[in-house]
Amino acid sequence: MMQRKTTRYQKWLNLSNVFLLVTSTLIIFTAVVLIKFYHMTKLNFWSVYFAIVPNYTIALGLLTFLVSCFGFAISGSEKRRLLAGYGFLLALVFLGQLGSIFMSLELRNIINQSGVGGADINQDLSLYGVDSSITAKWDTLQRDLVIRQFSFCKLMLLNNISYFEALLRGPQFPYWL
Repeated sequence: MMQRKTTRYQKWLNLSNVFLLVTSTLIIFTAVVLIKFYHMTKLNFWSVYFAIVPNYTIALGLLTFLVSCFGFAISGSEKRRLLAGYGFLLALVFLGQLGSIFMSLELRNIINQSGVGGADINQDLSLYGVDSSITAKWDTLQRDLVIRQFSFCKLMLLNNISYFEALLRGPQFPYWL
Protein backbone atom coordinates (compact mmCIF):
# COMPACT_ATOMS: atom_id res chain seq x y z
CA MET A 1 0.00 0.00 0.00
CA MET A 2 1.39 3.35 -1.05
CA GLN A 3 1.06 6.34 1.26
CA ARG A 4 0.16 9.70 -0.16
CA LYS A 5 2.77 12.37 0.31
CA THR A 6 1.47 15.52 1.96
CA THR A 7 2.42 18.86 0.57
CA ARG A 8 4.42 21.40 2.48
CA TYR A 9 1.53 23.55 3.66
CA GLN A 10 -1.38 21.09 3.54
CA LYS A 11 -1.80 20.94 7.32
CA TRP A 12 -2.06 24.74 7.61
CA LEU A 13 -4.39 25.03 4.62
CA ASN A 14 -6.72 22.40 6.05
CA LEU A 15 -6.69 24.06 9.46
CA SER A 16 -7.56 27.42 7.91
CA ASN A 17 -10.29 25.77 5.82
CA VAL A 18 -11.86 24.23 8.92
CA PHE A 19 -11.84 27.69 10.51
CA LEU A 20 -13.48 29.13 7.37
CA LEU A 21 -16.15 26.41 7.39
CA VAL A 22 -17.05 27.13 11.01
CA THR A 23 -17.01 30.87 10.39
CA SER A 24 -19.18 30.61 7.30
CA THR A 25 -21.70 28.46 9.16
CA LEU A 26 -21.90 31.03 11.96
CA ILE A 27 -22.28 33.87 9.47
CA ILE A 28 -25.13 32.13 7.66
CA PHE A 29 -26.84 31.24 10.95
CA THR A 30 -26.60 34.83 12.17
CA ALA A 31 -28.09 36.17 8.95
CA VAL A 32 -30.96 33.67 9.04
CA VAL A 33 -31.72 34.69 12.64
CA LEU A 34 -31.75 38.35 11.58
CA ILE A 35 -34.20 37.58 8.80
CA LYS A 36 -36.49 35.04 10.46
CA PHE A 37 -36.52 36.13 14.10
CA TYR A 38 -35.89 39.88 13.94
CA HIS A 39 -37.69 40.45 10.60
CA MET A 40 -34.89 42.69 9.36
CA THR A 41 -35.89 42.52 5.71
CA LYS A 42 -39.41 43.72 6.55
CA LEU A 43 -38.07 46.98 8.01
CA ASN A 44 -36.81 48.32 4.70
CA PHE A 45 -39.14 51.35 5.00
CA TRP A 46 -36.84 52.60 7.77
CA SER A 47 -33.62 52.21 5.80
CA VAL A 48 -32.47 50.16 2.84
CA TYR A 49 -29.70 48.72 5.05
CA PHE A 50 -32.31 46.60 6.84
CA ALA A 51 -32.82 44.67 3.60
CA ILE A 52 -29.22 44.72 2.37
CA VAL A 53 -27.26 43.64 5.46
CA PRO A 54 -28.87 40.22 6.12
CA ASN A 55 -28.93 39.23 2.45
CA TYR A 56 -25.35 40.39 1.94
CA THR A 57 -24.34 38.42 5.02
CA ILE A 58 -25.93 35.21 3.69
CA ALA A 59 -24.20 35.69 0.33
CA LEU A 60 -20.89 36.31 2.09
CA GLY A 61 -21.33 33.19 4.24
CA LEU A 62 -22.07 31.08 1.17
CA LEU A 63 -19.03 32.52 -0.63
CA THR A 64 -16.83 31.76 2.38
CA PHE A 65 -18.20 28.21 2.52
CA LEU A 66 -17.47 27.65 -1.19
CA VAL A 67 -13.97 29.11 -0.88
CA SER A 68 -13.20 26.79 2.03
CA CYS A 69 -14.47 23.78 0.04
CA PHE A 70 -12.23 24.85 -2.85
CA GLY A 71 -9.37 25.14 -0.36
CA PHE A 72 -9.92 21.57 0.81
CA ALA A 73 -9.95 20.40 -2.80
CA ILE A 74 -6.64 22.04 -3.72
CA SER A 75 -4.79 21.68 -0.43
CA GLY A 76 -3.06 18.50 -1.61
CA SER A 77 -1.86 19.94 -4.88
CA GLU A 78 1.28 21.89 -5.45
CA LYS A 79 0.02 23.72 -8.50
CA ARG A 80 0.81 27.39 -8.24
CA ARG A 81 -2.14 28.56 -10.29
CA LEU A 82 -4.64 26.81 -8.02
CA LEU A 83 -2.94 28.13 -4.90
CA ALA A 84 -2.82 31.65 -6.39
CA GLY A 85 -6.51 31.41 -7.27
CA TYR A 86 -7.25 30.29 -3.73
CA GLY A 87 -5.27 33.24 -2.37
CA PHE A 88 -7.21 35.59 -4.64
CA LEU A 89 -10.52 34.13 -3.43
CA LEU A 90 -9.40 34.55 0.20
CA ALA A 91 -8.56 38.19 -0.49
CA LEU A 92 -11.99 38.63 -2.08
CA VAL A 93 -13.69 37.10 0.99
CA PHE A 94 -11.62 39.37 3.24
CA LEU A 95 -12.75 42.46 1.33
CA GLY A 96 -16.32 41.21 1.53
CA GLN A 97 -15.97 40.82 5.30
CA LEU A 98 -14.73 44.40 5.57
CA GLY A 99 -17.74 45.57 3.56
CA SER A 100 -20.03 43.58 5.85
CA ILE A 101 -18.48 45.15 8.93
CA PHE A 102 -18.92 48.68 7.60
CA MET A 103 -22.51 48.07 6.50
CA SER A 104 -23.38 46.53 9.88
CA LEU A 105 -21.87 49.51 11.67
CA GLU A 106 -23.86 51.87 9.46
CA LEU A 107 -27.03 49.94 10.26
CA ARG A 108 -26.25 50.18 13.96
CA ASN A 109 -25.72 53.94 13.61
CA ILE A 110 -29.07 54.29 11.84
CA ILE A 111 -30.79 52.42 14.65
CA ASN A 112 -29.04 54.39 17.41
CA GLN A 113 -29.32 57.86 15.90
CA SER A 114 -32.80 57.95 14.51
CA GLY A 115 -36.17 56.67 15.43
CA VAL A 116 -38.58 55.19 12.97
CA GLY A 117 -40.00 58.02 10.95
CA GLY A 118 -43.77 58.17 11.14
CA ALA A 119 -43.96 59.46 7.59
CA ASP A 120 -41.98 56.48 6.34
CA ILE A 121 -44.32 54.02 8.06
CA ASN A 122 -47.39 55.88 6.84
CA GLN A 123 -46.05 55.91 3.30
CA ASP A 124 -45.42 52.17 3.47
CA LEU A 125 -48.80 51.47 5.10
CA SER A 126 -50.62 53.59 2.53
CA LEU A 127 -49.80 50.84 0.04
CA TYR A 128 -51.28 48.17 2.34
CA GLY A 129 -53.98 46.34 0.42
CA VAL A 130 -52.79 47.90 -2.84
CA ASP A 131 -49.36 46.28 -3.19
CA SER A 132 -49.48 42.55 -2.42
CA SER A 133 -45.82 42.38 -1.29
CA ILE A 134 -46.34 45.14 1.29
CA THR A 135 -49.58 43.54 2.47
CA ALA A 136 -47.83 40.18 2.90
CA LYS A 137 -44.89 41.85 4.69
CA TRP A 138 -47.08 43.60 7.27
CA ASP A 139 -49.35 40.58 7.75
CA THR A 140 -46.37 38.31 8.43
CA LEU A 141 -44.81 40.84 10.79
CA GLN A 142 -48.04 41.26 12.78
CA ARG A 143 -48.79 37.53 12.86
CA ASP A 144 -45.33 36.63 14.18
CA LEU A 145 -45.34 39.37 16.79
CA VAL A 146 -48.83 38.43 18.02
CA ILE A 147 -47.81 34.76 18.31
CA ARG A 148 -44.77 35.72 20.40
CA GLN A 149 -46.84 38.00 22.64
CA PHE A 150 -49.49 35.30 23.07
CA SER A 151 -46.79 32.78 24.00
CA PHE A 152 -45.41 35.18 26.60
CA CYS A 153 -48.88 35.65 28.16
CA LYS A 154 -49.47 31.90 28.05
CA LEU A 155 -46.20 31.43 29.94
CA MET A 156 -47.47 33.78 32.65
CA LEU A 157 -50.87 32.08 32.93
CA LEU A 158 -49.68 28.47 32.86
CA ASN A 159 -46.98 29.00 35.44
CA ASN A 160 -48.98 31.43 37.60
CA ILE A 161 -46.20 34.01 37.65
CA SER A 162 -46.16 37.78 37.43
CA TYR A 163 -45.10 39.85 34.43
CA PHE A 164 -41.67 40.61 35.91
CA GLU A 165 -41.05 36.97 36.80
CA ALA A 166 -41.95 36.03 33.23
CA LEU A 167 -39.49 38.61 31.94
CA LEU A 168 -36.77 37.14 34.14
CA ARG A 169 -37.62 33.54 33.30
CA GLY A 170 -38.83 34.06 29.73
CA PRO A 171 -35.71 33.14 27.74
CA GLN A 172 -35.63 29.74 29.47
CA PHE A 173 -38.98 28.77 27.98
CA PRO A 174 -39.63 28.07 24.33
CA TYR A 175 -42.29 30.13 22.56
CA TRP A 176 -44.64 27.20 22.06
CA LEU A 177 -45.39 26.68 25.78
